[in-house]
Amino acid sequence: TAELGDIEFLVLDEADRMLDMGFSEDMEHIVGKCGSERQTLMLSATLRHEGVGRAARSWLKDPVEITTQGIQERHDDITQQRILADDNAHKDRLLTWLLANETYDKAIVFVNKRTEAERLSEFLRRHREGIAVLHGDMTQDERNYVMQNVREGRRNILVATDVAARGLDVEGLDLVINYDLARKGDEYIHRIGRTGRAGRSGLAISLIAPNEWNLKAAIERYIQQEMDSRTIKELKAKYTGPKKVKASGKAAGIKKKKPRGPAAKKAAAKKAAEKKGPSPKKKNGPRPSRPAGNLMDSEGFAPIKRKK
Repeated sequence: TAELGDIEFLVLDEADRMLDMGFSEDMEHIVGKCGSERQTLMLSATLRHEGVGRAARSWLKDPVEITTQGIQERHDDITQQRILADDNAHKDRLLTWLLANETYDKAIVFVNKRTEAERLSEFLRRHREGIAVLHGDMTQDERNYVMQNVREGRRNILVATDVAARGLDVEGLDLVINYDLARKGDEYIHRIGRTGRAGRSGLAISLIAPNEWNLKAAIERYIQQEMDSRTIKELKAKYTGPKKVKASGKAAGIKKKKPRGPAAKKAAAKKAAEKKGPSPKKKNGPRPSRPAGNLMDSEGFAPIKRKK
């Protein structure tokens, strides 16, 4: 019902994310309703989505790409740290310690699942006040209410999924904690980008469990930056990282030696036989009679004459 014919500026913010979420047709529909005499801008901290180029060629005229800062460029206002953790119970204790001892005005704690956001927010409420939660299953009105409380300072710690990783600008957000590490490098960039904005400094801390080491290495390789290692003496992890790492930074696996000798050959033959399956059983009963001098076919019925 909106009349868009007189639109002069059309801004497609977080364009790559909208394409990821399947809003290409919706975006195209809106663009088609706008007047042709307009300026169109596609914005995002990461515009590597393959559909962005196609959309730009279709919706923009003679587009110019403006990059203020590359993905691999270090953000001087954001300090990136990583703390090793043994498991989620250990992460809970580390998180409680960080929220109690770090200096910040507001903080955001990122997790990967809605259920984890609910669990963690309930856990933190038992230790301190000012906890809010934000995830994708909430209505827009609920999200607006939560963010209004955070912006106005009635809540100063937000536990959220990646729904809060983009398009969220909150003044005084000094601390970002990745309770769960982001699944992709782009999402990691958007998460830590919630702090260190408009010339203010910020701190981004990632809690790394053993199963997240390779993901951490992949993110560091993607952004071509390493997180600073940090240890909290009171809560030092038993996990110290992999014993050996590859050139990529990922954990090097231990190759299993193949067993040798007669016993190994016997075991291999048995395994091959089991894989092949049991041989077909022979049917019991008398064999069918056949005329002398003739051969039977494979089914044992039609006679086949011998060649002389």
